[in-house]
Amino acid sequence: MERLNDNEVKEVARMQQMIDLYEGFICALHMMMLSEKEINYPQFTDTNFDKEMNKIWRWVKEHK
Repeated sequence: MERLNDNEVKEVARMQQMIDLYEGFICALHMMMLSEKEINYPQFTDTNFDKEMNKIWRWVKEHK
């Protein structure tokens, strides 16, 4: 088995962080869809889809 170098380890950690952010966003959307109460989510930054995520959040909030 080949060991990962430092750059590869950093890239894997960055990818896992992005997966965790997107998973949190999807879970928050789901909770908002099921809830009668106002739900806010933490502003995710450093993702490639910040603008898109904000648009999706606003659309779901308006149409639930």
